[in-house]
Amino acid sequence: MDSRNLRLDYGLADLDRTHVLTANYVWQLPFFRGSRSWATALLRNWQLSGVVAFESGLPLNVTQSGDVAGFGPGTGAQRPNRIGDTSAGSTGEVSEWFNTAAFAAVTAKGKLGNSPYNAVRGPGVANLDTSLFRDFKISERLQAQIGLETFNTLNHTQFENVDGNISSGTFGQVISARDPRLVQFRAKVSF
Repeated sequence: MDSRNLRLDYGLADLDRTHVLTANYVWQLPFFRGSRSWATALLRNWQLSGVVAFESGLPLNVTQSGDVAGFGPGTGAQRPNRIGDTSAGSTGEVSEWFNTAAFAAVTAKGKLGNSPYNAVRGPGVANLDTSLFRDFKISERLQAQIGLETFNTLNHTQFENVDGNISSGTFGQVISARDPRLVQFRAKVSF
């Protein structure tokens, strides 16, 4: 924002994820393995697999509307002043994700705010996706697979976007969430 003060643009990268843990698993279900009856033929050889992901939130840039600094049209949003701790007194809830009192709009013309780039971290991810499937050998070269897949299996509410514009009426509030549980059935034939 200011070529004479590069510290104003020092901050977290837009895609920074400080903590990421992802694990996957495949489990061959042990049920009805030794049984050879027709009734249990459909119940054996199933596999359960999934992906578990935990990630810290993406950085959020706090901005204010208007060209207070006088850079001219097309320069984009500018940053306000940071006057306090962004986590002090915040609830981390949908209605106040971070301490909004830690920011004040710049009102003096020709001035830049001192808020660093990406000063706040948004909501993280805690997700479980699962798949239950079975392969059927139809012939030597022909195989079918049926399955059930769930995304966000536990239907855990996962917040996504936080309004970072100090000029907005929803400043500091979560304004969207990721998809709820999605379930799909699938079938495929390989040859």
